Amino acid sequence: MLVDPIRYRYGAGLGLARRVFKRFPQPELVFVLVGDPEIILPRKREIPMDILSQQLVLYRNLERRLGDRGRLINVNDSLEDVIEDVFSHLKAYLRGEKKELFKADISRHLRVAQFVPHYPSVEGISAYCRGLSKEMNLISPGSCPVITLRTELKNLSGDEELLHYPHNSRNPMSLPKDLIRDLENNVHQLDGVVFHGAYHPKVGMLRRHLTRIGIPFIFVPHDPYVPELTQHHALRKWAFWHVFEKRTIRNAVAVQLLAGEHERPLRELGFDIPTEVIPNGCELETISEIPDQVRIPGTGDRVRIQFIGRMDRNHKGLDLLVEAFGQFVREGSFNEVDLILTGNDWEDREELENLSLKLGLKDRVFFTGPRPEHSLVIHSEADVVILPSRFDGFGLCIVEAMLAARPVLVSRRAGVSSHVDDAGGGWLFEPTVEGIKDGLIQACLARLEWPAMGEANRDYVVNNLTWKQAAQKTLDMYRRHF
Repeated sequence: MLVDPIRYRYGAGLGLARRVFKRFPQPELVFVLVGDPEIILPRKREIPMDILSQQLVLYRNLERRLGDRGRLINVNDSLEDVIEDVFSHLKAYLRGEKKELFKADISRHLRVAQFVPHYPSVEGISAYCRGLSKEMNLISPGSCPVITLRTELKNLSGDEELLHYPHNSRNPMSLPKDLIRDLENNVHQLDGVVFHGAYHPKVGMLRRHLTRIGIPFIFVPHDPYVPELTQHHALRKWAFWHVFEKRTIRNAVAVQLLAGEHERPLRELGFDIPTEVIPNGCELETISEIPDQVRIPGTGDRVRIQFIGRMDRNHKGLDLLVEAFGQFVREGSFNEVDLILTGNDWEDREELENLSLKLGLKDRVFFTGPRPEHSLVIHSEADVVILPSRFDGFGLCIVEAMLAARPVLVSRRAGVSSHVDDAGGGWLFEPTVEGIKDGLIQACLARLEWPAMGEANRDYVVNNLTWKQAAQKTLDMYRRHF
C-alpha cells in the first residue's frame, strides 16, 4: 500500500499509514518482487508504463528500508527460477545465514540525481557536477540529472539535464514543497540521490525527507573532516553536526571521498559506513581554450606564481602563502618572481591585501579579482601554479593547471597531492609558512626543468584524470549501491 495506494483504495496520507503499520507485528522476512517494466507490463496492463516504472523504483527503495528483513526477487526470470530463488532465500534465512547482497545488474538503466541547490556557480562543486553529469549522460543517457534551486540559471554548459525548482527564501533550511511532492511520488523515476558538500543546511533537511520517503542517497562531503574544517566557526558546526551532519553520514548507503587519505578522519569519528574513492576529472576538450601561442614555463623575464580560487584565508591557506612569499622575497635572491592571486572575494581579500602591504609586497603580490577568461587561459599565462590549502577535498584548479602543462606547487593536505606526486611534475609541501617558503625555493631552483615537468603533468591528466574515466567509475559505484 505504501507503493501503490490507489490499488488498495487508500486515500489518506502515507505518513499516517507508516505510523499505523508500526503498531502492527512486523514480519521477519519480506519478499519484494522487481524486474524490468517492459517484462512486467503485460502482466499488469491496468497500470501505465510511467506509473509502473515509478513503482518499481519505490519497491527497490522499500526493500532497502526493510534492511535485513527485505529480499529482492527478480521476476524477469521464469516462474520456476523465481520459485527457486524464493526458496533459496527462505532456506538461508532458516539456517541463520546473513542476507546476500542483490547482484547488481550492469545492464539496468540507473537514474541518480545530484542535489546541488546553488547550481550553476563558479565554485568547485558545480564544476564537479557539470563534468560528471555530461559524461555520465553520454555513457548512459538520462542517468545523471542535477537538482537545482537557483532562481536564475546563468553560465549553463547546455550538456546537463536540470531538475529545476526555483526557490528564493532567506531561510537556509527551506526547501520547495513541489520538490518534496515530486520526490514522494517519484515523478523523476530516481533510483537515488547524491548530496554534495559538508555542513550544508539544505542537504541536512532534504536528507530527512529522503529517509522518510525511502529514497537512498550517497553523500560526497568533498572536504575531509579535519580539525581545520570542524573548528572554523566551531560552535555553529558543532550544533549542525549533532542535529544534521552525523545523521546524513549514518543514513547514507555510502560516502564518496575524493582521496583515500580522507577516510581516516571519517573513521576516527566512529563511522563504519562503506566508502568509495573516486577523484575529480577534467574535460579534455577544454584544451582548445588555450591560445596557440602560450608562455613556456620559466622563459619570461619575470616569473609568475599563480593561485586561482576564492579568496578564502582559512580554507585555502592564503594568509600562509602571503607570509611565506614575504619570507621568500626577503631571504632569497629571487627578485624576478611575482605572486598573482585570481578569484572571487570570500570576505578575506581586504585582509590579505593589507597583509601584503604590511610585508612590503605592494609590487610583488597582485590581486586581480575574478577574470572572465577560461581558467586554462589564466593557467597558461603562469609559470607555476600553487595551491597552499590547509585542507582541500581535491583541488580541481591543479588538475586544470596540469592540463595546461604547468608545473605545480601543492599542499600535502590537498586531495590532488598524490596525483601530483605520481605525475612527477611538481612539489609538495606542508601548509605552513616555512613549508610553503621552502617549496617556492625548491621550485625556483629547478626553473630549467619546468617545461618538461609541465608536459609530464599534462600526460598524466590525459591518461588518468578525465571526466570520462570518473563517470564510468561513478556509474559502476551507483550500480553497487542503488
